[in-house]
Parts: sequence; C-alpha cells; structure tokens
Amino acid sequence: YPVMQRSDLVKQLPLLKKKYLKSEDFANQTIPDLFTAEQLSAAEKKEAVCLETSILWNRGGGNFELIPLPSPAQQTPVFAAVAGDFTGDGITDLLLAGNHEYCKPETGVYLGSYGCVLQGNGKGAFADPGQGRMSAGIRGSVRNFALMHQRNRRVVVVARNNAKLLILEATAGKKASPQ
Repeated sequence: YPVMQRSDLVKQLPLLKKKYLKSEDFANQTIPDLFTAEQLSAAEKKEAVCLETSILWNRGGGNFELIPLPSPAQQTPVFAAVAGDFTGDGITDLLLAGNHEYCKPETGVYLGSYGCVLQGNGKGAFADPGQGRMSAGIRGSVRNFALMHQRNRRVVVVARNNAKLLILEATAGKKASPQ
C-alpha cells in the first residue's frame, strides 16, 4: 500500500488525479493497483540500507568506518550534534538532539528524546551511561547546536523550531541546565 495520502501523491504524480478523483476511490489501493506492471518495471528503485544514527570516522587513505551510535541516539531523528567534554573526564563526548513534531498524519510525530549525552571512551566509541543519567532535558524539535564560550564558561546554544533559543551550561560533570 502507498504510504502517502491521495492529496499528497497527486501533487507529485498528477496523472493519478484523473484515475482517483476522490479519496474513497484511492482507499485500499495497492501499488500494483496504482501503476501498471510496465510502469513499475521502468521505475527507478532506491533502497535505504542504513537508517541508524551513526558516526562516520575517516580512517585515512579514502577509508571510512560507519559506526552506529547506542540506543538513545536511535529513539528519534537526530538533527543536531556537538562534540565536547560534557562528563569532565577530558574525553570528547557527543550531545545529540532532534525530534520532529510537524509531520504528516500518516507518519506521526517523533518526540521520543530530550537529547542525550553519549560518553566517549577516547578510542572513537561512544556509550550510553545508562538509566537516563545523561539526558540533556531539551524539549521540542531541535535543529542545531553551537558550542560557545561566554564569560569564562562553555555553553551550548540550542536552536529549536518555533521556540526561543535555549542556552545550556556545558559544565563537565553536571547535567545540562537551562539558563
């Protein structure tokens, strides 16, 4: 069955507008109902093989290694990431956030995360400290981070859709707290 609703599909493929004048005509149609076998065999097919939030390490010499991040990074789409020492151990960690609340009805919203800190091990791997101990407490649809220095302290500026900028104290060893 097609994922898109009729109104969205006919915007992309106007030829279907005449075939399915009303939404009830479109209901319960399968992909082979919508397109001929000839159209389907001529269609360009794409396949997504990795949907995990991952890190891509440049190992040099044109070699890259794709490493999926731990479970907290997989709970919702990630749109913002920043690297820094957020745990006070002198090792680079990752702060991630995302969410997506303005979605089509057929896909639903993605609000499963308040952001997370993944603890680095100094060898290129990142782990979940567990038990939500490293939740960043960021609500909403996050789109970008900026790590900045302000009055002798590090802060993370958080840009969210339809919301004021949020400034988090990036003090190592402390849970990020809104300013």
